[in-house]
Amino acid sequence: MNWSHSMNLAPVSIGSDSIVLRAFKPNGFGTVSATVTSSSLSINLPALNVWVGKPNQPTDITFLPASPCLNQEVIAMVTANNPAQSNAYYQWSGISNILYTNGNASEIFFKTMTELPYTTYVTVKACNDCGCSLPYTKLLSVNDCGGGNPPAPVAIYPNPATDRLTIELTADETENADMLLRTTSTTVVESYIIQLWHERNGMVREIKSTERVTHISLLGLPKGMYFVHVKKEGEVVQKQILWVR
Repeated sequence: MNWSHSMNLAPVSIGSDSIVLRAFKPNGFGTVSATVTSSSLSINLPALNVWVGKPNQPTDITFLPASPCLNQEVIAMVTANNPAQSNAYYQWSGISNILYTNGNASEIFFKTMTELPYTTYVTVKACNDCGCSLPYTKLLSVNDCGGGNPPAPVAIYPNPATDRLTIELTADETENADMLLRTTSTTVVESYIIQLWHERNGMVREIKSTERVTHISLLGLPKGMYFVHVKKEGEVVQKQILWVR
């Protein structure tokens, strides 16, 4: 077995069926290849992309919404140039009441506190089996938006969701003539549109409903973050971040 590797990697030890490498810098991305030879045959094995060392330090944190209210659901997303080969996962601090994280915790879903406006330094670092990067820190300001969030016209639950999502017009909204048609004997809901937008795949569901309570199947949808849009006459009356797990 003959080994070869990219110039940014150096061998620590070489065996007949294995090689140990280190990066010239604290970490690095490179390639390793091997050729199997015998008396009459030579086979070049496909090159393998490898990551050596700790992950890279994160470079930013994005909050959605950027300036949340008290008692509001927020998503935090890390920006970091770590390829899949680094096997990086992320450790957070400065946040309480975490509701959900994705597979490697590059995105977390949490709820802000309920009483007084506050600021907090949110810190994240990237880790793998070789250790952790330097941390990255960003200030999050949480505002008093007038006694918390105003009542939502539509209740969207559960969140996170698994196999089914429920969209329900709230009591306040059932009194809103913009969403309802009234007759002398009953109240009939005007039609409205529910859209599910995946963070990477775009819109994956669109349903028209005239029911106060609508159930949407999530079976077959990829896990991750979604944006739920409830629309009437082309206008979005409510947006919400949704996790599907």
